[in-house]
Amino acid sequence: MKKFLKIFLIVVVVLFAVIISIPIIFKSQIMKKVKDVVNKSVYAKVEWTDVSISLLSGFPDLKVGLKDLSVVGINNFEGDTLVAFDQFILKLDLISAFSGDIQIKSMILDHPVINAITLKDGSVNYDIMIPDTMAVPEVADTDTSAAMVIKLKNFDVRDARIYYTDYEGDMSASLEGFNFQMSGDMSEDFTDLVITSTTSTFGFTMEGMKYINKAKLDMNSVIKADLVKFIFTFGKTDIKLNDIIMGMEGTFGMPNDTDMDFNIRFFSRETAFKTLLSMVPAVYTKDFAGLKSSGKLVLEGSAIGTYNDKQLPTVNLTLQVTDGYFAYPDLPKSVENVNIDMKLLYDGVVEDNTKVDINKFHLEVAGNPFDMQLHIITPMSDMQMNGMFKGRIDLASLADVVPMEDALMSGTINADISFMGKMSDIDNENYEAFKADGLLEVMNVKVSGKDLPMPVTIEKTSMYFSPQFVDLKAFDAKLGKSDIHMNGKLENFIPYVFKNETIKGSLNFSSNYLDLNELMADTTGEVAAVEDTSAMTVVEVPKNIDFVLQSDLKKVLYDNLTIDNILGKLIVKDGKVIMDKLSMNMLQGSMLVSGQYNTQDIKTPMVDLDMSIKNIDIPSAFNAFNTVKKMAPIAENMKGKISSDLKFISNLDSSMMPVYSSIVGYGKLVTDEIVIANSPTFEKIASTLKNDKFKNVKIQDVNASFEIKNGRVYVKPFDTKLGPAKANIGGDQGIDQTMNYFMNLSIPRAEFGSAANDVLDGLAKQASSKGFDIKQSDEVNVQLNITGTFTDPKIGMNIKESMAKAKTEIKEAVQEKVKEEVQKVKEDVKEKANAEIDKIMKDAEEQATNVRSAAKDAGEKLIGEANLQGKNLVKEAGSNPLKKVAAEKTAAGLTKKTQQNAATLNKEADAKAKAILDTAQKKADALKGL
Repeated sequence: MKKFLKIFLIVVVVLFAVIISIPIIFKSQIMKKVKDVVNKSVYAKVEWTDVSISLLSGFPDLKVGLKDLSVVGINNFEGDTLVAFDQFILKLDLISAFSGDIQIKSMILDHPVINAITLKDGSVNYDIMIPDTMAVPEVADTDTSAAMVIKLKNFDVRDARIYYTDYEGDMSASLEGFNFQMSGDMSEDFTDLVITSTTSTFGFTMEGMKYINKAKLDMNSVIKADLVKFIFTFGKTDIKLNDIIMGMEGTFGMPNDTDMDFNIRFFSRETAFKTLLSMVPAVYTKDFAGLKSSGKLVLEGSAIGTYNDKQLPTVNLTLQVTDGYFAYPDLPKSVENVNIDMKLLYDGVVEDNTKVDINKFHLEVAGNPFDMQLHIITPMSDMQMNGMFKGRIDLASLADVVPMEDALMSGTINADISFMGKMSDIDNENYEAFKADGLLEVMNVKVSGKDLPMPVTIEKTSMYFSPQFVDLKAFDAKLGKSDIHMNGKLENFIPYVFKNETIKGSLNFSSNYLDLNELMADTTGEVAAVEDTSAMTVVEVPKNIDFVLQSDLKKVLYDNLTIDNILGKLIVKDGKVIMDKLSMNMLQGSMLVSGQYNTQDIKTPMVDLDMSIKNIDIPSAFNAFNTVKKMAPIAENMKGKISSDLKFISNLDSSMMPVYSSIVGYGKLVTDEIVIANSPTFEKIASTLKNDKFKNVKIQDVNASFEIKNGRVYVKPFDTKLGPAKANIGGDQGIDQTMNYFMNLSIPRAEFGSAANDVLDGLAKQASSKGFDIKQSDEVNVQLNITGTFTDPKIGMNIKESMAKAKTEIKEAVQEKVKEEVQKVKEDVKEKANAEIDKIMKDAEEQATNVRSAAKDAGEKLIGEANLQGKNLVKEAGSNPLKKVAAEKTAAGLTKKTQQNAATLNKEADAKAKAILDTAQKKADALKGL
């Protein structure tokens, strides 16, 4: 803090030294130059709108002001405003500028807003100064202007708003209407600082619990400051928090840039119990001044030690109340016997030495007693605890104790719970060594009031405690219009309460009516200028919850959507809600959903869904989903039902709506029939085609695939029937309502128009005049290009290409006709050739057969004659043996020679027959080649 203040003041002095040295004539040049220098010195963007320099308003001092000064973060804190002022004003001693010793006499911060943030990784948005080693490179010093010395005597903060959010520690603090005045001569080594501050609203929240809510905070102090050693000693110091007035004494030092030393004791200056009651919002009302009260209060403590990156100061706190009592004069009952004995020790060096001792906490509210004890030691190594809660609270009787003008309560809460043991026994499942048992019952509790977004009714809650688990026998509640019912078991409950570990549960979750619009509405009223108090806000899913919910929800309202019969498993875990095959009926159809709602990064929540949608009604979907209105505005003009398989990932904005540019998805869209009426796009298509049948059309048998990315929907080409035409459609459209589609139509000639038919008939007549009788196509192909926006579409028609295609089709038809005629001639020639080939081959085979037959007959005749001649020779030899032998030998020789001659005749006949056949085959082959 010291380093930040020193560097901040140095930057301011440099800034105004330039302004004083170069007067108002060069104000615009000065602003630009100084902005450049400052922005090079910080990890942030520094801006202001104007610089004012005045002698009159500050005389005899020089008054210099920056208007609308802002410091905006970069990198992880891009766009986050760290500091903003209406005006930042300095008063300078004018004479000192000429003596070489420029004195800053006072500094005023007018309506500043400071927003300090610590992220979960420990990075902070207020560490913006660039180290000296990274500063702007040094240049030769030629400046002969006056030296600059800070001699601040007054520091004034007017009507500030200061916010601190620590995501790492899960806590936040706020100061609104904060005014601070400090006077003292800071040019001296030793000075008395007189400090006065007031805060109209002070709040502090940790882990979701508001420990201080809308409290008033005032402070008056005189501090002796050693500005050489940076040691501050508190003189008379009073801090008032509502009606509690605390005194403080001791010292605070900053010996170096890393350490802050504390030796401070604080104590209550008032001992009346009533002052403590001012910290209870329900008690601290407009009637608080008339409250009757008695009892003694002791509230004191100390903070001693060093604060740095490695350790914290050790803090002691003691709170004791003896015989406390209070009652409002106009109410019949009181709170009595308030006795508290509590001591807290936080050891900032050895955190395991930290102790909590609530030895006694007893009170009786309208006669109903409540007691509590709690002891905790060794919280870091192995937490040991011993405690109990016991009592009965009749909520209806609270109205008899404290004013309840804006709230109504009834019902009873009974608790009787005790526990004792070590956390290690729970971790090691050594449940026998840990004592934990008891009962918490809530019966017929009803709470309503203007500070609640809706009436709350808890009909019955029964919880039985044991070391192993909490048995939730019943939880039956109504939140506004919604009813919720749960039962099951919760595990790891004690570590969840005392160490913020994860609680686990397996629960049955049911509801007859669940209005998520009401439950998720932002009705806190804490954010200024909220126009729509019913707008939904991001619901953060706790990371330390691990629940499995078997769900049966009869009717759920979400945004403009009514969902029936949700059945399936919901898993709440690690900051996510996971849907496992969750079935439901909606939009006159059904849906099966798996996926997750993820708030692990609460600044950028997201959904990742896998949906199977069956037969949902298009008009209902359009009215229910803004996403449909953005991504498919043409659906406003559609009637019918669709089915779809869709995978979908998107970031969500602060109102739980998809960030359209972040959507990534793909899927299929299927429908039997869609009717489109009164669509600007189809009205222009009808006008372009000069056919009113395309104004209101049916699209049939759609099975289209699509992809969503970079803020656009890309539709892959698909075939469908569009009114009287066949169609092939594809293209893309954007969330900016622009579209880029093509539509290839095959339109019946009867629907296309007389002009096109005249052209086509003319082409056909030209073909007929050439001797070709062409049968024309019954359809004309038209290509449409659809651009522009859904409200102002542009239609382009490529009719020339369509006509050229028609000409090509007729040309191809003519060519095909010629081919058919040529083929017919070829087949006729072939048929005649085959007949001639058959005749040639038949005649050749007949001649060859005749040749062979004649040769055979001639041979057989020669053999027959030889045989007869041999027989005659033998016969003529008679009985003479010698003549007979000679005759037989001659006859045998004659027969043999005749057989040889017959064989020769057959051989010569075969050769001649072959020659005849070969000649015929050559003639046949020649004919086959035609």
